[in-house]
Amino acid sequence: MKDNKKHRPPVMARWLLHRMAAYQQQYLIIGDLDEVFHSFRISHGLFKARQWYWRQTLGCVPGYGFNAILWRISMFKNYIKSAVRNLYKNRLFATISLVGLTLAIGCFAVTFVFIDTMNNIDSYHDNADCIYYANIMIERDGDTQLWGPTPDPLGPAMIQDIPQVDFSTRIRNRTGKVLAGGKEFNEHLAFADPDYLNIFKFEMIDGDKSEFGAPNTILINQEVARKFFPSKNPVGESMILRNTNGFEDEFTVGGVMEQAPKGASIQFGVLIAYQRIEDWEGKDLEDWSSWTHTFIKVANPADIDLIKIQLQPYVELQNAASEDWKIQRIVFEEMKNIVAKSGNLRNSINNGPVASSKIAMFFFGFSLVLMACLNYVNIGIVTSTRRLKEIGIRKVLGSNRARLITQFISENILLCLIGLVLGGLLAGQFLIPAFNRMFGAPLKLDLLHNIRLWGFFAGTLFVTAFVSGGYPAIFVSKFGPADILRKNERVGGGSKLTRFFLGMQIFLAFMMLTAGIVFVQNSRFHKRMDWGYNQDAVLTVPIVNQALYEPYLNAVRQHSDIVELSDSFDHVATRNNVDVVEYEGKTIEVDRLAVGYNYLNTLQLRLKKGRNFNLANSTDQDQAVIVTEHTVKRLQLEQPLGTRLTIGANDFFIIGVVENFFNTVFQEPMKPLLFRMSSPDNIRYLSVQVKTGTENSSFDFLKNTWDEMNHEQAFRGFYQNRVWDWYFKDAKGVNELSLFVGFSALLIACMGLFGMISINILKRIKEVSIRKVLGATPRQIVQMLNRDLLILVGISLALAIPCSFLLMRTYLASAFQGTHVPLTAVPFALSGSILIMTILLTVGSQLIKAARTNVVNNLKVE
Repeated sequence: MKDNKKHRPPVMARWLLHRMAAYQQQYLIIGDLDEVFHSFRISHGLFKARQWYWRQTLGCVPGYGFNAILWRISMFKNYIKSAVRNLYKNRLFATISLVGLTLAIGCFAVTFVFIDTMNNIDSYHDNADCIYYANIMIERDGDTQLWGPTPDPLGPAMIQDIPQVDFSTRIRNRTGKVLAGGKEFNEHLAFADPDYLNIFKFEMIDGDKSEFGAPNTILINQEVARKFFPSKNPVGESMILRNTNGFEDEFTVGGVMEQAPKGASIQFGVLIAYQRIEDWEGKDLEDWSSWTHTFIKVANPADIDLIKIQLQPYVELQNAASEDWKIQRIVFEEMKNIVAKSGNLRNSINNGPVASSKIAMFFFGFSLVLMACLNYVNIGIVTSTRRLKEIGIRKVLGSNRARLITQFISENILLCLIGLVLGGLLAGQFLIPAFNRMFGAPLKLDLLHNIRLWGFFAGTLFVTAFVSGGYPAIFVSKFGPADILRKNERVGGGSKLTRFFLGMQIFLAFMMLTAGIVFVQNSRFHKRMDWGYNQDAVLTVPIVNQALYEPYLNAVRQHSDIVELSDSFDHVATRNNVDVVEYEGKTIEVDRLAVGYNYLNTLQLRLKKGRNFNLANSTDQDQAVIVTEHTVKRLQLEQPLGTRLTIGANDFFIIGVVENFFNTVFQEPMKPLLFRMSSPDNIRYLSVQVKTGTENSSFDFLKNTWDEMNHEQAFRGFYQNRVWDWYFKDAKGVNELSLFVGFSALLIACMGLFGMISINILKRIKEVSIRKVLGATPRQIVQMLNRDLLILVGISLALAIPCSFLLMRTYLASAFQGTHVPLTAVPFALSGSILIMTILLTVGSQLIKAARTNVVNNLKVE
């Protein structure tokens, strides 16, 4: 036995030959070769015989490989032709699946691009994984907080003392007036250290970046260059920079740099040497209690842990300089994560979208794709009824299950590929531009440079074509010819699986439609709610020239429609500072508004207890505060009037309590707030209360008076009731987006329902005809066909209503911590009514058509 095995042909060569000849006369070919092998072994020896056998085997490889490729190409062409014919034959149901896939993939592509952009918008910098944003951690009143700003001297100290830090820059973003070429605009100014250009990637368009760092040399971006110098090279030109504190100086343009991507964390219009911040706003760059944004760049990201250990001396310096702002430690965030994690960072250099918005976007997009896939599976199973004879005949003629599955999968791939292309076009040409217009977002469907998009589309194609489309193929291919002939009625629209999938579609459509209606309700609720003061009759003028304030104030007083007016350093919903208040061992942060003595009367803030500021009372200027009811609650004050609060090194006494009002947008939680009197020498705003109905004419008067008295600075007054227009604009965009997605989900569900009902009626046409012969009226037939549908819709709604309620309650509580619309039965009843009416209209025509069908023709066919 051993000798026989020893003298056999090579096992691997024989196996390879067997595989290559699998579909030809393999036993005949292998048998002939084996006979020649044994003859060759006897005459030339075993070794040479095996060499000969391997040569014969390997010599067959090119021919067999060519034939295999040729046959597979031919088979693929046949599969594609068959797929096109079958899709055309079932074009109604293929169109339903295609429209659903296109809509779902288009919406989901927007979701992916949105999340991907927010997570990678800062990754364009070279070696972005080596760039870190320094933050501080503070623990106050049992709450751990992360803040973006760090002490001013931190960056230079790290460069001097820590060898692992290669580059460091401080950044202060400001807005200032820029004058050049006879033009004047407000521009985004960024004060930064020279290492700014070594850390971040900005290509020079004109000039030399080595010029940056000189006190009176600035760099500008392309947009500013086009705005001020549209027809000449700006390098070497002069620009005047001015602010509201009286700063004014002439600078020389040293270069023009490329534009930063929209939405990126590092932005500038004019880049200025950081040392000029001392002149711009009187900051001491050596003061550890002064705050700025700090970035570092390291050679090895692994060094960041070692750097953290060496920062403790700086923490001690900061805590010694500012008793109210003691920090626990200094931490670092990777550059590429700034936008994604900005929701957890206070005063971040870039405020990205909150986590709840990304969760909502993903929920909507994923739900639409899930509905489209369920729709696809449903219609695939249901339409299989019409192809059972084809499957049976092909099996009788010798087609195996693998080939049938391949045929069905090829049809799935073709349909899904078309849906993928159309979905990409829908997203790129319509949905993403519309999203950018609504929210001012920088989204772009960039297939040439974003490899992650290719991964997204490949994954979507795999899920839709192979996962969701593969199940119907496997399901249908398992039936034998005899089963097909005897059990035709058991496959299709009446199965429990298709009912479950359809119920899931109705469930998801209801949830998304309800979410859209709740968002609209919430936006209207915010727009109509009481802000806590009379915002409609208040006009505000920013004061940019202190010297002209008194003459302007005297001129404004003369207008007959002016009811009240007041100056201030801060202003409601526009500007405030943060104070740290201590009371009986408890420390909390409060928003502080420094205002004039008549400010509360001008805005008609409602005093609940105590009194207003009194100009005649000398102690009010330096020792009195007025707090909100929320501040009283946070400090747990039973008798707030007269209570002493410590702010910094000074004591203040509460002289009044005002009703809570909204100083921030409604989605943010209400914060403790207090009023202190501002210095008469430092005024930034003039607030004016006018008679109701005279807002527009009074605004024109304020502007005209300003223009007559101040020819250098443009008038920047605004209506108080428009301070949150940006918020309501975003809310409007959310409403439109959510309603679009909700009705898209409804459309997909109804298309799936239409396809299922249509085929189910075709299957029951004989039953309908017999019932009509036996005397059933069209109304009875419609009720009979509608009964199962209504039961399915009822079960789906019974499950969807509580789930939608819990989901919306959780989302509103997390996304709108300030205040939100109370959940009532209205959005759920409205969604249910829209869903039921749309479903009945969708299937009603098919049901009526079935009820009126010609009995003779149907029975004749049968």
